[in-house]
Amino acid sequence: MVASALPRIEDLDADGTPEILVGVSYYDNTENRSIRQGELLSLPTAGAERWRFAFGDILTFGDGVVRGPWLLADWQVGNSSSHARIAVAAHDSTWWASMVAVLDRDGRRLGTFVNPGWVESLLWLGRDRLAIGGFNNMRDEAIFALLDVNRLDGQAPGADGTAFACLSCSSAAPLLYATFARSELNRLTAARFNRARVSTVGDKILVTTSETERANAIYEFDVDLRLVRAQYSERYWDEHRRLELEGHLTHAREACPERNGPPAIHLGNAARLPP
Repeated sequence: MVASALPRIEDLDADGTPEILVGVSYYDNTENRSIRQGELLSLPTAGAERWRFAFGDILTFGDGVVRGPWLLADWQVGNSSSHARIAVAAHDSTWWASMVAVLDRDGRRLGTFVNPGWVESLLWLGRDRLAIGGFNNMRDEAIFALLDVNRLDGQAPGADGTAFACLSCSSAAPLLYATFARSELNRLTAARFNRARVSTVGDKILVTTSETERANAIYEFDVDLRLVRAQYSERYWDEHRRLELEGHLTHAREACPERNGPPAIHLGNAARLPP
């Protein structure tokens, strides 16, 4: 059984001839949808496939080995006037390990970054800079990181000596690695992990975390990755009021410890972002 995302039309080698990129997941059967693997396919508009890429990595961590299968979470083509590069994120179908790889136009892997938590969002900030969003299981917090794709091989900082350290990976750190604590409502409602997604609006970089099913925290950065503001969405405060009326909260918004915004950001690497 095959499940696929919507295909995208890209000109990977800037020759004026478009190709089709599509991410697919293969399942062993239709009953329990047991995942066998995920792949990224490059197809011409006519003819046979150009290439296919799948993660087959076996990673050794402090608490054991993670073998996959690896499920594709996101992929993005970098803007370029010449040959494009493709960023691909995948995570283990069961456990917390995830990887981000950068491919050349022919589907060859150029480097890999490993994270102790699912990476589910990718954003190119330039030809050599890739932003990622997701979660860090070791810290139990959402993440936003900046990677140098020319020195991609590495892993999240701060895991040395823990179960989350990748022993089979390079120890190189990203340019920036920031984590965002779970909010009061996220903890109170026992919501899922507050995964982060990255996007741009004009010249602003937005990191949005899912605190409950309907409520978010929003962190705005400028082009130099300086934090401009951090606040909760209005739906967050609607949820806060509902929980207050139901007796699950004993304080109003005006008395909330987080009334001025989300908790502080933790920096795993402060090379780019000032405290």
